[in-house]
This record gives sequence, C-alpha cells and structure tokens, in this order.
Amino acid sequence: MKVVAFLINQLRKSGPVNVLYDLVANIDRTRYKPIVIKLMTDDPNKNIMTKFEEIGIEVIGFKFSFWDLELRTKRVAHIIGDCLLEKKVALLHSHGYHPLLISSYVNLDIIKLDTQHCISIDSFRASRGKIIGTYMHYRYVYRLKKISAAVSISKSVKDYYSHFNFPILIHMIYNGVNMEQFVLGVHDKQYWKKKLGFANVNLLIVVVGHLSKLKDPLLVVKAYISMVDQGYLKNSSLLFCGTGSEEKECKALAQNYSQIIFKGYVFNVADYLRAADVSICASHSEGFGLNYIEALASGALVLSSKIPTFNEFSQIYPLLQKYQFDKGNQKELEEVLMRVEKKTENIDSLMDNVIANFSSIRMAMEYMDLYDVYLNSPNV
Repeated sequence: MKVVAFLINQLRKSGPVNVLYDLVANIDRTRYKPIVIKLMTDDPNKNIMTKFEEIGIEVIGFKFSFWDLELRTKRVAHIIGDCLLEKKVALLHSHGYHPLLISSYVNLDIIKLDTQHCISIDSFRASRGKIIGTYMHYRYVYRLKKISAAVSISKSVKDYYSHFNFPILIHMIYNGVNMEQFVLGVHDKQYWKKKLGFANVNLLIVVVGHLSKLKDPLLVVKAYISMVDQGYLKNSSLLFCGTGSEEKECKALAQNYSQIIFKGYVFNVADYLRAADVSICASHSEGFGLNYIEALASGALVLSSKIPTFNEFSQIYPLLQKYQFDKGNQKELEEVLMRVEKKTENIDSLMDNVIANFSSIRMAMEYMDLYDVYLNSPNV
C-alpha cells in the first residue's frame, strides 16, 4: 500500500477543501494510505480538521506564515521533504498556489501532481490585487513546469492552462460532490423550507459563496431589488450564505428589503440548497463552480453567468442555457428572473445524470486510476 500525501494551506471549509475531503473519504485504503499535510494554522471559525481525523486521516500540521511560504519557499520545501521522507510518501498531490510552489521545490524522487482549482490570473488578481496577483500567476505557471503532471477540474480550466505549452501532461477530472449530503432524499423542498424558517416563502433564491467582486453578489442584489420594485417576485426571499469584501455594500443596498437575508458563514450549506427553488451563480471566473453542481444535486434551478465553466455545464444540460446571462449584466439577469417568475423549471430529468457525472465517488476513482498510471509508469 503506497502513501499519498495531500498538501494544502489550511483545512478550512471552502470549495477546494471540501473536494479534498470527499477525495480522501472515498480513497480505497487497501490501495493507498492518504495523509494530509497542512502548511498554516487554521482559521478557528472555519476549521474542519476534525472531520478529516474522524474518518481516520492522519493530519500533519505546520505553522508557516504567508511570508514563510512566499519568501522562504525553498526552506519550507526542505522541511516538507524531510516529512515526506519520514512518511515514505510515493506521491505528493498539491492543492493551491503555495502548495504547488512547495511541491515544485521538494527535492525527492517522487511523483508530484497538482490540481488546478482556478483560472490563476483571475483568481489571484481578485484576491491579491492586480500587481501581486499577476506576480503570483506567473510564479505559479512557471513552477507548474517542475512537477510530474497537473489535473484541471474542468475542460475550460484545462484549455486555459494548455495554452502555456507546459512540458507536462494536463489531465481533466471533474470535481465531485457528496451526493448523499445534497440530494433531497425522502424529504421534499417544503420540508427543508419549514426547517429553516421559510415555510411561507413560495420562491426561495439562495446564493452560496464568498461575497467578493469575482462572485458579483452586488449584481444579484441590484437585479432582485429592481424586480421587487417593479412588482415581481412576490412572496420570495433572497438568501446569501457567505461573507466577504462586498458584504457591507450588499447589506447597505438591501437595508430596506427584509426579504433579502445574509446568513454569513454557515456550515450547513446543503440544508439551504435543499430548501432552495433557485440558486444564482453570477461569477466572473470559476475553475469549476462547486456550488453550481451542489445546487443542481439539491434540485434547485441554477441561473448562471456566461463564463466558460458554466457554459460547459449548460452544454451538458441544454435546458439551463435559457437561464444564463452575460456576466455583470443586470438587465439580462432580470430577464432570466422574469422567466423564473413565469414558470419554475422542473429539473428532475437532470438528476440521474448529475449524480452519475459529478459524484465524489466517481472523482475518487478517476484520481486513483491516475495515481496508478504514474506510480506504475513514472515516465508517462
């Protein structure tokens, strides 16, 4: 049984960490022993390390600072290399910017894979500003050349990184969702609405994710208010699950609309999506858009911006194409909301396909097959 180490910054509840959890939870322990190495101290309000430990995953924690990882990268890589040697790791699987940098500097004869979770130029600029974000992008892209292979989480992400003509293979494995957690099961949406205090709401619209410019929650608030002011979307609620830099401005716009609710950071996202009739994904850039698939799995109709990853999904499910809008276009989002106002689409016909194509079990099987290829044929 070979040891696979997963390298990540923190174990805080977020899209990439949720994906990592579902991956290690579904790995065949007779084939691989998974361990998780986290580089930084966890945010105590978002820490989910115990979830990993509860399923028998060994978690090795370090307390490096951002500047350790950014400016002392080789020194950190040496320390991580000693840890990998002690644990007899055969394959190192990195997730994120700093983990990739560290992995690329580890001087050991092991397989190194990296999962590309985002469009780096968009994501890094959004989180760190144009100058630092652009620097991080170029550093990330350059160090990708120093590992064994990369895995993109969607076709659009693979297409983006393929333009750099790396001397390594780029594979594509869709992220997976724990379907048992998100599908409605024996209870219908009305049950979940009642449980969460929305029993009398006819149309519950849920937005999940970081309230950042990249996700564009302001667009959603403005479009919803405009529709309400015109007399539409009666007996509806707009609910946000998440926090971020745009939260203050969103709340200021919504202060006179009691039906717009900000729940902040929540751990039970699945419950809100199960209650949702509609979910809006207004992002300007996404590597995958886990919330999109989670919403579909929960039986919610998804309204989405026309970005490559969401276009990829709507090509798989053409029914959803008429519920797309140009990113940042309030008028088009209002037109889409008008379609919902007239008729809420039944997406039951999509469910079997969503469960088959985007389950975490399928994802883990594809990763294990890829591990087999590289561990048995390192020169692939």
